[in-house]
Amino acid sequence: MAVTLFVVLTPKIMGFISMICSSFLMFDILRSKTRRSKVPNRLLVSLSATDFLYTFFVAFLTTWPVPQDVVDNNGNGVDILWSAGNRASCRMQGFLDQFFAKSCYVYNAELATTYFIMIKFGWTEERMRKIEWVFHVVALSIGLVCAIVPISYNAFNPTEGGFSCWISETPINCRGDQCDGGANFMQLQYALSDAILLSAMAVVIIMMAMIYISVRQVEKRVDKYRYNRSGAARKKQSRKVGWKALFYAFAFTITWFFNIYRIIEGWFGNEARPIKSVPYYADILLFPTFGIWTFLSHFRQRFIKNRKEHPEWSCWELVCNTVVQPSRQLERETIAYSSDSDQSSEEENEEEKEEEVH
Repeated sequence: MAVTLFVVLTPKIMGFISMICSSFLMFDILRSKTRRSKVPNRLLVSLSATDFLYTFFVAFLTTWPVPQDVVDNNGNGVDILWSAGNRASCRMQGFLDQFFAKSCYVYNAELATTYFIMIKFGWTEERMRKIEWVFHVVALSIGLVCAIVPISYNAFNPTEGGFSCWISETPINCRGDQCDGGANFMQLQYALSDAILLSAMAVVIIMMAMIYISVRQVEKRVDKYRYNRSGAARKKQSRKVGWKALFYAFAFTITWFFNIYRIIEGWFGNEARPIKSVPYYADILLFPTFGIWTFLSHFRQRFIKNRKEHPEWSCWELVCNTVVQPSRQLERETIAYSSDSDQSSEEENEEEKEEEVH
């Protein structure tokens, strides 16, 4: 019972905290015209929204949508803690799991790609806006396809671990002709879930490596011409954006690390995703936490800045003024952003002229 309670209750607690963090993050971006005007921030809002909904329907609801009459291959009833659903609610949970999770995976890869393009090739916000719609169409289309395909195989069923409804066989532990649905669930998991997750993770890792190389190139270039004022500003900005991108990548990696470990472990075993093991329980603990890590990544730089500028603030004041930024600070930020935008074009022209000289 203790193990079952851990599997069911832990995602609810961690998921609830994660949803609160995602809500604060989305509110922080959407309330500021300056922040919501930036393409990476809008992608981050979309990413957080899909993760919020995934966390609610899967991590927070857990076994509530699971049918009460689940049986195994021998016809024996399977006792699933707090199950209160039916076949319709089970299919709904599986469908929404696939749609929101896979869209979230793709949004992570797209966010990393956006940072790379802006740092490496110097694309402006205006130029990125022209292709932003492509990112949304691709992410949501992949999520929708991954959610629709299992329906035709009757593959949205209670999982063996009894945690939720997802791509699985029914009855539990059936094989081949014994199954009423989801007989090919392992192939469906590989094609419609594992491949998307592993591909997104590969893109994020590659983009982060390329961003690091690009930032280092900018730093070496600026160090070569130390008198270049605009270059020094670009070095500082590149490093700032690079670190932000790195922390967002860390949020994605730490959330799904043990899930990927279980996928790889399943390749060398008889189970698609081994359960009742240390990696399984670590995965149960961490998979609802993406909103927490993105929250910390998003507010990190502002927290450090406020701590330096206001050492007299208590810890509570520091957190409140960082997360719920007063209106007067938003106004100053908007004015500063406008002046920086005007100055950036002048500095870029100046830098180009100095590069031509050298």
